[in-house]
Amino acid sequence: LELLRHAVFCTTTSASMAAALQSVSNGPPPVVITNSFPLQPCPANRIPAQTPSLLWFSQTIGPGRGLEQFIDAWSSSHTKSRLCLLGNVDQAYRAHLVQRAASHRRDAIEYLPIVPPWELPAVIARHDVGLALEAVSPRSRDLTITNKILQYLNAGLPIIATRTAGQSVVLSRAPDAG
Repeated sequence: LELLRHAVFCTTTSASMAAALQSVSNGPPPVVITNSFPLQPCPANRIPAQTPSLLWFSQTIGPGRGLEQFIDAWSSSHTKSRLCLLGNVDQAYRAHLVQRAASHRRDAIEYLPIVPPWELPAVIARHDVGLALEAVSPRSRDLTITNKILQYLNAGLPIIATRTAGQSVVLSRAPDAG
């Protein structure tokens, strides 16, 4: 707390995180620097796929990232779609996700390999909906804005997002996006 109160310069990733840090430190609010990359060129208009694809990405595909809850909800839907997961995943967790999915959804889960950062915008733009499934616990996950939601916006994708404080700030500025 002393550092927050007396540091020459403090930054954080979102206005909600800045407010929370100021509240606990009784110091000045940190400067917000959004966790994002420079805007990429707009992707070429693409013809939507017959089967819409829902994309979630991270370096690691694992528990506590919102995927279990999403698969539960997605399993109760019968609208045709694919769930594309981009990232590193171990075989045990991969099997867990497939087992968790309803039988009519299991063949619609695709695993995509990690790509270099400069290729990610084009990969994201090939999909139809971005999934920003952030947790509200720990509190830092609730308050931050991840680069995932910003990269979906950059690619022009509509977003399915959990109602975290950080993502609520983003979607309040682009209410038609999510």
